Amino acid sequence: GDALGNVYKTADGEEARQFELTKTGGVRCALCGPDFEWSAADRRGPGWAKFQHALRSHCGHFASCRRGNAHVALLEAKTGCAVSCAAGPPRAAAGRPAKR
Repeated sequence: GDALGNVYKTADGEEARQFELTKTGGVRCALCGPDFEWSAADRRGPGWAKFQHALRSHCGHFASCRRGNAHVALLEAKTGCAVSCAAGPPRAAAGRPAKR
C-alpha cells in the first residue's frame, strides 16, 4: 500500500493528522493523546536527529517499530487499511541515493 503522510484520509473520507504542533512549538500525537508529546529541538542542534527518530519510531516509520505499535493500530482503525510490517525497498532500489 501507499505510505501515509501526516495528513491522511480516514475510512469515512475525513481529513486527519497524525501529529499536531503545540502552542509551545512541540509536537503531539493526535491519535494517541496528550501523554504523547515531544519538545521540538533546534533544527541545527544535535537534538534534532533524536527528535525526528522519536517521532518516526512512535508512528511506525521504521518497519521494526510497527508490530504491536499502538499508534499503528489506531491508524489502521481510523483508515480501515492494514499497515505492512515489512520494510520498504532499499533506498537505491526505490530510485533514491543510498546513504553514505
